[in-house]
Amino acid sequence: MTMKRIAYLLDRGVFKDWLTDKGVDAELRKFALFEVIVIYDHSFAVKLGAHLGGAIQVFGTKRHHDKWLRNTENYAIMGCFAMSELGHGSNVRAIETVTTYDSNTGEFVISTPCESAQKYWIGAAANRFAAFMAPLTWGRVTIAVSAVYSSQISIAIAIRYSLTRPIA
Repeated sequence: MTMKRIAYLLDRGVFKDWLTDKGVDAELRKFALFEVIVIYDHSFAVKLGAHLGGAIQVFGTKRHHDKWLRNTENYAIMGCFAMSELGHGSNVRAIETVTTYDSNTGEFVISTPCESAQKYWIGAAANRFAAFMAPLTWGRVTIAVSAVYSSQISIAIAIRYSLTRPIA
């Protein structure tokens, strides 16, 4: 039902430039859209708020914005923001998923080391892409420890990882 509602609003131009527009008017329009939608259907508002594009907008760099925002804004690419884990819910300081940089391959290795680190309660999880949060390590050294900084690094990792994998 939520995707039908998104398609309906998308066809009517409601999401036009909602992630790529800049400035006060754009932010006020987005705020008003969320306020109206949350009154109408809370789960629909959550889906829009936990959308992959929102994660890219907040945590991504200009390079990620240029490559991904327009396509997530118009739902050509759909995905989710996978933060919650079974063992701790949404407590970002307790995240157990770890990302390690492998300097030999130039890739990031994403590890879910135990059952409680499994991503849970993810809306739109059946889609191909997900942004997530995980501390970044290099060998045994944790490079990023704060939640916000880890988020910024991990969204870049998730996008880069997704780009290196063939589409099934």
